[in-house]
Amino acid sequence: VRQRFGDGRPANVLSVSLPSGAPGLTAAAQFARASGAESALLCSSPLNALAGKFEALPVISMTAPVIDALRRAKTPRIGLIGTRSREEEQYWQQSLRDAGQIESLLPLASDRRHLLEVIDREFSHGVVTEAARADVLRIVHSLRQAGARAVVVCTPELTEVLQDSVPLLPVFDVAELHTLAAVNWMTRSDVAESSK
Repeated sequence: VRQRFGDGRPANVLSVSLPSGAPGLTAAAQFARASGAESALLCSSPLNALAGKFEALPVISMTAPVIDALRRAKTPRIGLIGTRSREEEQYWQQSLRDAGQIESLLPLASDRRHLLEVIDREFSHGVVTEAARADVLRIVHSLRQAGARAVVVCTPELTEVLQDSVPLLPVFDVAELHTLAAVNWMTRSDVAESSK
């Protein structure tokens, strides 16, 4: 919001933290609605998979802006990195498949486990060793060799590592695209409200 409108414009956001998974989702939605929220931005893939249960508020999709960006870039096959569980991988693969003609490739299971360890041990603490950076680039390179034409990154720390490296593939950052979709939604909402 600040980048688009400057410092004088506030971003009216209510943040509600939830434990992992669905417990408390309905209560959180009702609380947010009662507090004046008009839409919800569920900031994790597992919660987005449960969006249909979030009945009190419309949900700004996590997958739709990524799919739109991939379609605009004419990218039919992507590498998917940074997922934290098999369920999250399945959610993304199904969403991309349902969108039509977007195939997703995953790193080897051992590489997926290693990425999570490096994210938790280093990247989430702001530490990026050259060995860890080399591991990320090796994994992205293997996805490119398997036919990926871009990489969809589900963990923001990985995006930072890839942006500071020699580009191997175009990077689609889930967190950034999801956040921009929310800002676009808020902007349209403000415009509609001011025209009444």
